[in-house]
Amino acid sequence: MYKLIIIDDEYYFRQSMKVKLPWGQLGFEICGEANNGESGLKLVEEVNPDVILLDINMPLMDGLEFCRLLKQKELKIHPIIVIISGYNDFNYAKSAIQYGVNNYLLKPINIDELTATIVEIKTHLHKTLISQQNLRDLERFVKQNEPLIKEKALIDLLMSSSVLSENRLMEISNDLQIPMSNHYCQVAIIEIDDTTQKNWSHADKQLWKFGLFNIATDMLDRPFSVQLCFDYRERLCCVFGYEQDNHALEALITNRLDQLRHMVQKYLKFTLTIGIGKPYAQIKNISSSYTEAIQCTRSKLITGCNSTFHYRSIENDKQMEALFSVESKSKLLISLRTNDRDETRRLLNDIFRSFTLKKINVDLIYAHCIEMFTLCIEFAVENQVDYQKLFQDDINPFVKIYNNNNIQEMEAWMQQAYDRVADDVHSIIKNKSTQIVSMIKAYIEQHYQDRSLTIESLSQHFYISYFHICRVFKQVSGSTLNEYISSYRIHKGKEMIDSGVVSISHIANKVGYEDPNYFSKRFKKTFGIAPIHYIKKKQL
Repeated sequence: MYKLIIIDDEYYFRQSMKVKLPWGQLGFEICGEANNGESGLKLVEEVNPDVILLDINMPLMDGLEFCRLLKQKELKIHPIIVIISGYNDFNYAKSAIQYGVNNYLLKPINIDELTATIVEIKTHLHKTLISQQNLRDLERFVKQNEPLIKEKALIDLLMSSSVLSENRLMEISNDLQIPMSNHYCQVAIIEIDDTTQKNWSHADKQLWKFGLFNIATDMLDRPFSVQLCFDYRERLCCVFGYEQDNHALEALITNRLDQLRHMVQKYLKFTLTIGIGKPYAQIKNISSSYTEAIQCTRSKLITGCNSTFHYRSIENDKQMEALFSVESKSKLLISLRTNDRDETRRLLNDIFRSFTLKKINVDLIYAHCIEMFTLCIEFAVENQVDYQKLFQDDINPFVKIYNNNNIQEMEAWMQQAYDRVADDVHSIIKNKSTQIVSMIKAYIEQHYQDRSLTIESLSQHFYISYFHICRVFKQVSGSTLNEYISSYRIHKGKEMIDSGVVSISHIANKVGYEDPNYFSKRFKKTFGIAPIHYIKKKQL
């Protein structure tokens, strides 16, 4: 029920208003009445009504003065006022509107007009009530989710502070209570090492993250401020804040993070890699410190896990020597094409060993590894191997390169990738070579009588180079092409003798030899007996 009061100096009018409408059915309860403006103001404070039916012309304090004074009061809810007057005067209406009155009825009251006005007010009150409830729900939601909202703001700041608008930076600054400028911010990244090899379930991982978060919260406060969140890679991000550029505080932060790493290893039984970016004096530069911290964690690729790296210690490492040279690429490609697995492994091992020995820049290592993998893929494509199908069971291979924890893992993965591609390519090559050799043998069977049948003629017929047709045939059949042609012709000659033909010249001519003497030499070499003696032996 909504509360309604009547303020009018005419007693009988007030009584009639109480019975003119079925107030209860309309959702209203008449909670009081007053005969002048002064009494009406007191009644408002006592009852706190939703609606006031107010007369304009009253003693002591008229309706307009009542409206003026009521507007000045600090009320939780300002009631809706319906002015009821016998004066049809525009100036009255204008003055009433000035004080926030929008409803104006003339005496004598028309029941239909009054009912329509009350129904309209009820609809407005209901909408207002719903809006207020929604606002309270929103405020409660914001309060309950304040940690998540702050975490989202902090991640936005870390990921993209340099491109956020001034207004968004101001909002985040207020939410996180980080000054926009003249306040140094420094980011550290804490990464749990090797989670994929620990066989942790999702619940286990969340538990250890929670433990790490709590230990970090306890160890990393004072004399600086710190705010913590997990980024999209589930790395714990620590945003430190202090009032001035202070190397002693920087050293203290590094020391605290080292203590945290040792404590986690001792009590939680897993290791951490920590990267620390440089401090920056403006909030819009926090993402630079975050990027530097991430670059630091990649240093574990060379030195291994369970370490703390500060960007100041690695930014001067300008070793950018290209170790995957054109010569290295050429040698790797030759070893792939010749299927020399030992040579491939040796070449890859030499490259990765040089990464460690020469303390190569980590980003350059990743770039070289992408080049090496790309070379492997190009070899697959060159031989019509579907490399996407070949690696379909893995995550994106280029992502996998960045996920390796150290040089040893990276080398083992690269060796495995090269082996996998080589297996598939040379299996296809072997099948193709077998088909080619089968076609060559079939052609020889049909044309062995032709004296012009040579390796050159076969090369021209099959559109295969002389060198390649010889190499493929030898790899598949185990004998040279010339040996096979000669052997096939000699065996066909023997078949003719076995069938009763006795002329050596005729036999030689029929199997593609112009010189009967050469045929006889080849026959004796193959069967250990001259064809003339073999014929006589057959005739005995």
